[in-house]
Amino acid sequence: MSAEKLDLSKVSVSDIFNDNGPTPEPQVEETTEAVEETQDEPQEEEQPEEEPQEDTQAETEADEPTASTGSTESTEEEESIINELQAKLGYELDGEFDESIDGLLDFTKATADKMAQEQMQNVFTAFPDVQEYLNYRANGGDPKQYFQTASPERDFSAMEVTDGDVVTQKQIVGAYLEGQGFDQSEIKETLEDYEDAGILERHAKKALTRLQTAQAQEKKTLIERQQQQAQAQAQENERMWTEINGLVQQGSLKGLTVPERDKKRFFSWMANPIDQQGNSQRAVDRANLDQETLLALEYIVYKGFDLSKLIANNNTTQQARSLRSKLSKGTSSNSRMKNSKPGYTKAQKLPDLKDLL
Repeated sequence: MSAEKLDLSKVSVSDIFNDNGPTPEPQVEETTEAVEETQDEPQEEEQPEEEPQEDTQAETEADEPTASTGSTESTEEEESIINELQAKLGYELDGEFDESIDGLLDFTKATADKMAQEQMQNVFTAFPDVQEYLNYRANGGDPKQYFQTASPERDFSAMEVTDGDVVTQKQIVGAYLEGQGFDQSEIKETLEDYEDAGILERHAKKALTRLQTAQAQEKKTLIERQQQQAQAQAQENERMWTEINGLVQQGSLKGLTVPERDKKRFFSWMANPIDQQGNSQRAVDRANLDQETLLALEYIVYKGFDLSKLIANNNTTQQARSLRSKLSKGTSSNSRMKNSKPGYTKAQKLPDLKDLL
């Protein structure tokens, strides 16, 4: 750059001692623009209020994530509701529950079931006979038979042999001898012999032990037999429903087609219970059938469930009715046509020749 284009008046002492050297002067054509820019710069510096506006906008924009953050925190608080309830109730439940009304309802039901089970267990612990009876009834046992066995007329488990109580001793020994097949006369004679010989109390203690063991075994046998019957019934039910489901899945029942979309619903209609009594929708629907419908079903069974013959008979009956109706209409139409024929007169009988002569 030549010395003629360098304006020393624009160079300051600081520029001289600066490592970067003096700032070169722009060309003459750009002088005006530079002056205008130089004049504008102090104006921008004199407006410090604009920067807070930008900060306000930045804060406004920053508030949006804060709002979403707040919703996230709210969601986290909502998600902790079930955990907080579970912690306060002190019950450990299997499975997960959604943070929704349905999820809270499921959690409430599961907790109620858990509490009920705990309360029932406390009752069973305090009263073992209650659990024994409920198990027996749940297996389909007869309550009358249970109480006859569990609470007989003479409960030997509550009896004891005491010195000098001859009446109780005779009852115990007499009950044992009766169980062994002795008749009343033999029992009476034996009791007198034991009393005379002074061995009644000893025989009473032996008899009581055997009677207590026999009663306990009878009760145990009753419960075990009922459990075995319940298991056998459950296996039979499972086999039966497996067979039924297999027939339904075939899609054809005595000539009736079961669509694919109806197979599962049809089986559920028959098998799944819908009330506390264990009734299925099939049982409920059958209970609501009218007498004529029941008779129609019985007639189908009576005819061997041969639907082809029943349908053929029904078609024949319908055709016969239709033909009879047409014939009836045709006869009346012909009669009207004959009577309304123009020039038609009724034929008259000619006179006999004998009458003419």
